[in-house]
Amino acid sequence: MRCLLAAVGAAAMMLAAAAWAVDPVQVDDFEDGTTMAWDEGAPSPNPPVNVPDGGPGGTGDAYLENSSSGGTGAGSRMVMFNNAQWTGDYIAAGAVALEADLINLGATELPMRVAVEGAGGGRFASLDPVVLPAGSGWQHVVFDLSDAGMTVVGGSQSLADVLASVIELRVLASNVPDWNGGSMVATLGMDNLRVWSLDVFADGFESGDTAAWSATVP
Repeated sequence: MRCLLAAVGAAAMMLAAAAWAVDPVQVDDFEDGTTMAWDEGAPSPNPPVNVPDGGPGGTGDAYLENSSSGGTGAGSRMVMFNNAQWTGDYIAAGAVALEADLINLGATELPMRVAVEGAGGGRFASLDPVVLPAGSGWQHVVFDLSDAGMTVVGGSQSLADVLASVIELRVLASNVPDWNGGSMVATLGMDNLRVWSLDVFADGFESGDTAAWSATVP
């Protein structure tokens, strides 16, 4: 009986891992009216919220809004995390970068970065920030996940090992590569987060067939 329970438990864990695995075609567009598992953790007084209107697509385009209060304590830092659909093997998914639409809705310049944690405790964050000036409107941004674009901020794992076993993805603002985000009074909007995958966009033309490509506009 114990062996059976152990086997069932192991199978359940495998199914859960499969259910929450990063997908090359995953898009967090927030059109379902939820935060799509993005959070700041309890007991933040200002967790991420779904805003049903005002995304980069205009009227009727939902997006995710996250605020930070500055100072100290829960909700003071500009950071949010996801340990659901953005976990898993980024290398197997062909992920070389993450892209999203971001907007600075506050008065504080936002040096945006992403950070990832692997199952072995290693943590990496963007080496250089994508800077969102106040009042700059929606911006399409790309976060490089390569060795040139990421730097270690915790643990002893290599970047390759972390990306092969991601247990948490963070989107944060910080003047330096960081895991926790900076303390600031700020508001961020995010939409259309997706993997930038070579597996999705590469066309090696190995078949010799170019029929689907055209030199003219229909």
